[in-house]
Amino acid sequence: SAAPQEHCAWLATLPMFAAFRVGLARIVVVHGDPLSLAGWGLSVEQLDAEQARRWLDEARGDVFACTHTCTAHAAVLPHAGPPARGGSRIRGAVFNNGAAGLPNFAGDLSGLVTRVSADWTRPPAD
Repeated sequence: SAAPQEHCAWLATLPMFAAFRVGLARIVVVHGDPLSLAGWGLSVEQLDAEQARRWLDEARGDVFACTHTCTAHAAVLPHAGPPARGGSRIRGAVFNNGAAGLPNFAGDLSGLVTRVSADWTRPPAD
């Protein structure tokens, strides 16, 4: 098995984000924010809509899905600039589940999972 240093070296080669197409939207998944795994730029306390939109443009994305900040929130960014990519109706949003695997509610050990769907008009059947 690889030594911890080798694991860290491999992790350092990975990109800061992953992107996935869901329906017509390009979803950009980050841990903290696009600049740092431990970043707070997409937290409810520090979210700057203009900066988030610039980051989305740099990542060629429509939506950020993130975690790390321990406080869940969702924000639709004010629309400015070009229309959504690929015909998506969504152009600029942040969905932050707070902290994957950690409780989000007082007195309850449940956490939140962000589910991304191509059909935002109704909940999934399952």
